[in-house]
Amino acid sequence: MRGLLKLHGKSIALGFILVLLTISVHLSTSGWLQAAVSRLDYLVYDLRLRATQARPPESSDVIIIDIDERALREYGRWPWSRLTIADLVTRLHQFGAAVIGFDVNFAEPEQNIVASLLDSQALSSASSRQRAWLASLTSSLDRDGLLANSLRGKPVVLGVFFGNDPSEQKGQLPPPWFFIKPAQEENHQMLNMPGFTANLPAIQANAEFGGFLNATPDDDGVMRRTPLVLRQGQFVYPSLALAMARIYNNAVRFKVRSVEVQGSQFVTGLELEDQFIPTDRFGRINIRYFGAGYTFPYMSAAEVLGATSLNDLPQLQGKAVIVGTTALGLYDLRATPLAAAFPGVEVQASILQTLIRSDLQFPIEPDWEDALILFVLIVIGTALSFLAPLLQAVWLVVLSILLLAGIILGDIWLWAAKGISVSPVMPVSLVLALLLLNLVRGFIGESSRRQAVQGMFGQYVPAAHIDRMLANPDAVTFEGETREMSVLFADIRNFTTISESLDAVQLKAMLNEFFTPITQIIFDSGGTVDKYIGDLVMAFWGAPLEDEHHRRHSISAALTMLRKVEELRPGFVAKGYPEIHIGIGINSGPMNVGDMGSSYRRAYTVIGDAVNLGSRLEGLTKYYGVNLLVGEETRREQDDFLYHWIDRVQVKGKDQPVDVYEPICLRSEATDVQIALAEAHTEAMRLYMAGKVPEARAAFTALNQREETQQTTIMLGRISELDETGVDETWSGVFKHATK
Repeated sequence: MRGLLKLHGKSIALGFILVLLTISVHLSTSGWLQAAVSRLDYLVYDLRLRATQARPPESSDVIIIDIDERALREYGRWPWSRLTIADLVTRLHQFGAAVIGFDVNFAEPEQNIVASLLDSQALSSASSRQRAWLASLTSSLDRDGLLANSLRGKPVVLGVFFGNDPSEQKGQLPPPWFFIKPAQEENHQMLNMPGFTANLPAIQANAEFGGFLNATPDDDGVMRRTPLVLRQGQFVYPSLALAMARIYNNAVRFKVRSVEVQGSQFVTGLELEDQFIPTDRFGRINIRYFGAGYTFPYMSAAEVLGATSLNDLPQLQGKAVIVGTTALGLYDLRATPLAAAFPGVEVQASILQTLIRSDLQFPIEPDWEDALILFVLIVIGTALSFLAPLLQAVWLVVLSILLLAGIILGDIWLWAAKGISVSPVMPVSLVLALLLLNLVRGFIGESSRRQAVQGMFGQYVPAAHIDRMLANPDAVTFEGETREMSVLFADIRNFTTISESLDAVQLKAMLNEFFTPITQIIFDSGGTVDKYIGDLVMAFWGAPLEDEHHRRHSISAALTMLRKVEELRPGFVAKGYPEIHIGIGINSGPMNVGDMGSSYRRAYTVIGDAVNLGSRLEGLTKYYGVNLLVGEETRREQDDFLYHWIDRVQVKGKDQPVDVYEPICLRSEATDVQIALAEAHTEAMRLYMAGKVPEARAAFTALNQREETQQTTIMLGRISELDETGVDETWSGVFKHATK
């Protein structure tokens, strides 16, 4: 755990900060925050509703009697005479409608012509007898009274409108269904509307119930939920659909269920006989829609009024009937999740159909929704905050997709199987936010690492190495470590003399022209440039990326360097530069490699005894008169090359002797003469190391005659010294160098 926090502590901390911010937004009471989250909730709710749109029952229990264009053509413009309405009510009742609800309001009296004449000055000259006769006609022409009489004893529910202005109170409210205790009234969460526009007293008094028609869309104007109960002070009234359902289901008992939370009364649901209808704390339900409009059967009011026999409309028998309008001039439209223009009367029909069928229910927003969302945020947030920094981007995306799928499928299952609506907005937002945070942080971290790798190695290793290191960052470390590697030192001979013959500008130009191709050769062979020191270049193979063929690559690079110098020499002479020759020393073995230095300056380099021996070998090239020397560890198992065995030496500062060799070329490219000469070198050195002085003298003399070299001259000189000193039992053939 400590290592995890050390490596990814910042990312984990940022994840937890994001989780806490998400939780604070979820629990926030800020107006603008709630509005923003609500808009997302609405969007998800609508998408879910469209994806799992409920189907209407095979046989609808609700029929809409439509005051449509046909009805207006045949029976005149709206509002109709109360006689026509009375006739419509009578016919619907005769045709067997179980309950009749009006999605219209009768708040204004219809003019009585006789009463108006008696009140006017038009009959001022009429006799008292004439006036009495006219007065006797008043009651028979009271259309409001006739409508009231037609309602008496019939299962009719009239519409009422409630408002927020207490000064606007018109008509007579129906009897309330429930009373709130005075002590609870002030803190009750049920919607309170003190104003109203009700029906005429005589009309309302003869109807069985009254129900409000209020549409209460969400903040975006879409009808997703609506109250089933409203209150005016302590008096509770039902919606039109609820009042009709009570009649249809012959429900006698009604009760509002509530619970006290921190001094406030929250509505939990309604009891209608044995049926419990869950609501939110305001007494609202989420509307269960059955389609995008015109899902329920419609019947023109003209068809009802024009029927001549009770057998003409058998489809009305036992149905709940809602009288409303879809005529263009009267069109009552609502925006719903399923349609932007949805008949308002069908909203009432959808609610009523759900209420009167025991196998249907409204989508529920449970009281424990906030607690569940909080729990999911904590669990997912904690898990993802810890896991995300450990995963590669592709696996982080896969995990996030799985979490999102789980959240969405869980939400759909709750909705489809249980009818429960739980908003997935905050959990989905948290997963996406944590995904984005870690992708961005990973991108920034990768960019920083890329810059660090390029900054550290860009001038020292080939571009292909950089790409491999970035593709596999675990293979690269700046920490010190011990590896089996090969190191190369290449130095320009007689550089002091050369530098004295050139001015600073020429010297810089010459070194640039020399180091550029030499560095390219190192890069091409997979090597790393350690440093440039004046006229010397140091390189190594086996780091920062491991190289199991580091010996072969270093020898191959050295031979290529020597050929390149041969190519450069004529061009340098043509530019007025001195002829250049180089000496190269290579050694292999365990070396310490890493980012080393001080707090002021650091470098990626190698150190160790094997490195020091490589430097000594480069110095010995001058002594033996060769251009390239490698140690026995570099020579080991590299039989693809042809070598001259040069000597067995003990360099200054080293106790152990080492055989040194001069690589000539690839054995596959060697001529017969070169192979024979290399074998002769090996045999001469074997005789010398065995202490066979006469035989060694003969072998080196023969070599010197074939090709006089500085090395054969040195060996013949040593043999001459042996003539004087002799070879004893301590003889090992090792030559100790006193200088570096």
